[in-house]
Formats: sequence, C-alpha cells, structure tokens
Amino acid sequence: MIKMADYTHSMDRAHGGQDSYTPVDITPRELGANVNPFVQPREGLKARIFEGLSKIEFEFMGAGKGNSQSFTPETFGALERKELRELAHLNEMETTTHASPNAGAISGFTQNGFNDQASERSIKELKKAIDFAGEASTGGAVVFHIGEWIRPISTHTSFEGFEGEKNKELYTLADEETGQLINISRDQKFYLAKEKDGKVEHDDKGLVAVEELRFDDVYKKALADEEFKKNNPDYKSLSQQAIVLRFAHFDPELKTARGRAVRYAKWAEKNGSAQGSPFEIGEEEAIGAAQQYEKLKTQVGRWRSVEEIGLKKTAQAMSKTAMHTRAVYQKNKSHLKKQLYLAPEAFMPEQYGSHPDEFEKIINKSREEFARRLHDDKGLSTEQASKEAAQYIKGTIDIGHMNQWRQYYKAKEPQKSDQEFDKWLVGKFSKLAEKGFVGHVHLSDNFGYDDEHITPGEGNAPIKAFVKAMKEASKKSGTDIDFIMETGPFNPTTAWSDTLAHFDSPVFGVSRKMPPVDGFGQIHDSYFGKTKSANYIVGDYAPSERFRGAPFYSGLPLE
Repeated sequence: MIKMADYTHSMDRAHGGQDSYTPVDITPRELGANVNPFVQPREGLKARIFEGLSKIEFEFMGAGKGNSQSFTPETFGALERKELRELAHLNEMETTTHASPNAGAISGFTQNGFNDQASERSIKELKKAIDFAGEASTGGAVVFHIGEWIRPISTHTSFEGFEGEKNKELYTLADEETGQLINISRDQKFYLAKEKDGKVEHDDKGLVAVEELRFDDVYKKALADEEFKKNNPDYKSLSQQAIVLRFAHFDPELKTARGRAVRYAKWAEKNGSAQGSPFEIGEEEAIGAAQQYEKLKTQVGRWRSVEEIGLKKTAQAMSKTAMHTRAVYQKNKSHLKKQLYLAPEAFMPEQYGSHPDEFEKIINKSREEFARRLHDDKGLSTEQASKEAAQYIKGTIDIGHMNQWRQYYKAKEPQKSDQEFDKWLVGKFSKLAEKGFVGHVHLSDNFGYDDEHITPGEGNAPIKAFVKAMKEASKKSGTDIDFIMETGPFNPTTAWSDTLAHFDSPVFGVSRKMPPVDGFGQIHDSYFGKTKSANYIVGDYAPSERFRGAPFYSGLPLE
C-alpha cells in the first residue's frame, strides 16, 4: 500500500520551511500593523480599516520640520488629529504611535561625545510624538529607538563583531562633566616607567627605563600599585578601562605636572624672577604650572566608562520625557482607551541598548530615576512612585532588530548555530517579558543581517516561537503586550494577511480552536467550501442575457 503525502497548498507556509508548524493562538483582532509611513495617516488608517485590522500604529519617518515626503507628528493639526481619533473609536480600533527613528540618541550621544543640546533635540522629537499620541491615538505605546552609543559586539558572551574582536575591543570612556570621549583599545601599547621594589629603574645611559605593556598588563600593574590606589580611593568602583586610562595616561601626566609645579615654585621662590634661569622660569610660570596640576587632578576623577555616564544621561532624559507623557495622559485621558506610556525600542546590535542585558539596565535605571522625580517633585510615596514608573516606561521588542544578532553569534556547536541562537533570543526576551519590562512587540523578518522588514515567515527569525513565548510571559507578568506587524517598502498591502497565513490564523473569526479551523490555507482560493476557484460566474458579476454570446460572454465555463 502506497501512502500518499498530504496535499500542501503553496500558501500554507506553516507546513514546512525554517519555521515549522507550531500552534500559536493569535487572531486578526490581536495582530496589528503599522500605517504605511509614506502615506497620509488618515488615508493609511482608512486602508487598514478596510483590511479589517483592530490595532494599528502611526509611524513618522521625518524629524524636525516635515514635508510632503517626510511626515512628522506636527504635520497634522488639531482637526486632523480629532478625525484620526474619532475614526479609530467609530471602528473600535486601538492606535499607537511610533516617533521618528531619525530622532537621535536620547542620551545626547554624538561622535564628539555626550551633548546636552543633542539630547534636548531628541527629547523634542519624542515630545512631538507624545503630544500627537495624546490627541490623535487611543493611547498605549509611544515607541522610540534607543541606540545610545557604540560598543564592541564581543562585550557580550557568544558574540563577535569580527574575527579576533575580543583582543582588539575598543573601549570608550567619557568625562562626566563635559561629555568628552577617550578611546582605549585592548591591543593598544602603553609605555610606562619600569619599576622594581617601588623604585624607578634606569638604563646604562642613566635614562629612566621604559617598558612596553598591553591592556591586561597595565590593569594588573595598577592594582598592585599602592600609591595609585591611595591616590584613587574610588578605584574599586571603576571599570577596567577607567583604571587603565588613569594609570597609563593620567597618572604619568599628573606626576609630571606635579613635579613641574613643585620645581617651578622652588625656583621662583629662590630666585624671585626669571633672570638667569635657563628655562625663563618666574613667578607666573610657577603659578601656571600649579594651576595646570590642579586642573588635571580634578579632571582625572571625572573619567568613567561610557556605560556608566551614558546610562545616567539616558535615565535622566527618559524620566524627563516620562514626566511629559504623564502630563499629556492626565490632560487627555477622558478620550483615551489606554494609558500612554514610553516604549523604548531596542535597535541595532552595534549600539548599546540592543542586547537584552543592556535593555534591562536602561529600563531599570530609567524607572528608578522617574520614580525619584515623582517622589521629589510630585510628592508621591516611594511605593506609588515605583508603581507609576513601571506603568509609564515599558519596552518595545522588535524581533527583526533582535534577529540581526544572528550574524555575530558564535555557536558552541556550529552545525546547530541557528537552533542555539533561536533558543537564546526567545529565552532572553521571554524572561524580560515575565518581569514586566515589555509592553509592545514589533514583528518583521530578515535573514539576520539587516533590518529589511520582509513579511514574517519569509526570513529566518523565530517568529512563531517568539510570539508564543511573549504571550505566555504576558500571562505570567500580568502585563498586556500589543503585537504590531511592521511592513517594509515592498509589502505594505500584503504583509498583514500573509503574516496571518504564517500563523495559520482564522481570518474569518476572532477566536480559534486547535487544531486550526478555517486557516488561511483552507480558504485561500476556495469557493462555497470548495478548495478550488469557481469555474463559472454568478450574482452581480454575471453578465445579463442581453450581453451573452459573441463578442460578449459566451456562457461557457471558465475552465
């Protein structure tokens, strides 16, 4: 007896391919989509309504002053905002808002360091989206990208930006007062005075002997130097990079400046003027040397790792913006279905904040800073302030962004690289969701390299496993999670229905049973319960009798 394989329709992507069939209970009412960001929001909203969506997200690509090709939230006035809001209410929809992805880092990080003016520009763009959300949406998430500063991919275990990156990592340190940056490379060479038993050694010519050291050697030497630890009492709280910077860069400069200041002062005190000095040293030079030493001494203590400075600045900016979100919600809550909240979105792997551990740190620090503001400025109790902070700051996870980590993954078993990575990605973010850090999810696909926004199921992101884990985590945390499918430039009109096909969702109902009934593959091209296209025309599409016969409709079957 020959067993025939089950018939598989070409549209039934769930039955094969990289993402094999996994039951995921997600329906058309649960799955939302973004409005095409290149069309007028009102027209985009109408198009989504006609498609049958219940959740949509307004997205603005423009920053600064908008134009006909690049919309911003301020492009649309009070009347248009009211129309968007009422249109959503009439059609029982929920709408959220996505701020411009071109707004810049909220921390104010630029190629020249942290800049308060740059941070304020980013906050302004975010405030525009928040104001729009309060007046035009039904509430919920106000999404914005967090790509705060560049750091090595290999900072995180199991990932490598390029071959050998771990030995060449570029560390960045920042001045907490000025925001200025200094970079140190792990393979950088340092030249320091050679010492023995605490005394500087000299070569056979009487010169100070100098030795070439690498990063790890400098770090070990610094921790063994009692004088350094005495002059840097905060060394235990410093990162390795900060210790190396102080010991190899600032410490020698500080010693040189101090020696010069003492020598100049003694010469000026003894001679009283510059006359007869081979160095033309006088009282003014002595004063200048002393000032330079004091200036350098105060600067040394301000240098910290870019993460330490950046996290502080990000949290301050986000708490400031969360305060604005709270005020906008209080003003507009009478017509909002859901509370507004800030939804920072993890972005590119090369930028800080995209890794799950970094994402968690940003959410935590921002909530802590916002709770402090609420307690100090609004008089809320510590408990109430912490509760509101968790309500007003919840993250956005974009599976497409996270899938880009795939290209840098170093598998324990290379032949199982994809399985290992999928398990890591789903596991990490489901844990964050269980802690209540996730309120919003974006679904798009790619092949692990760039954020191309192809239709879910068409790339290699573990879409089904991810959504299933997020739904389960949502139940455990008690935090609602919205699912928004994000289209790209080539699939704005097909991606939503194709995503439902990927989930084998019942497109003619808002509930489902397992095994699936009325799945997309069962109704595509069907006619009155049949699984093939009709071969004749009926109803309004059938020509009247007067138009039968040549050269019109012959009445013959279509096939």
